[in-house]
Amino acid sequence: TLISAGTLEFANGGEQRFVIQDAGLSNAITGAGAAQFDGLFRLDVDLLTDAGGTWTLASVSSATYGGTFNLAFLGGPTFSDLGGGLYGSGDWTYSTLSGQLTLVPEPASLLLLVTGAWLVGANRRRA
Repeated sequence: TLISAGTLEFANGGEQRFVIQDAGLSNAITGAGAAQFDGLFRLDVDLLTDAGGTWTLASVSSATYGGTFNLAFLGGPTFSDLGGGLYGSGDWTYSTLSGQLTLVPEPASLLLLVTGAWLVGANRRRA
């Protein structure tokens, strides 16, 4: 959604679906205008296979988040308001300051990724 001027008012009860894909790809709300978010950002992660990443969902000149704003997975739970402009659900966080959704891999997955990268590097040095 592009806001070229004026203000987008996302009312209580409103819902915007974001399709979260690999390599930081997703649809987004962008532009030079302003936005007032009081509805729900619905996250569709069915196409996601990456273990971690960051997605910019809202990038506007001025964003305001109201008391009824929240995020939820498609067919799943809503996020918890963590305070300080952060919302979270498991390994997922959303920052109202940056408009970014982040998935941080669980420690076991992170360890597996680091170990795999080390093994690839060790094999290249031998070759």
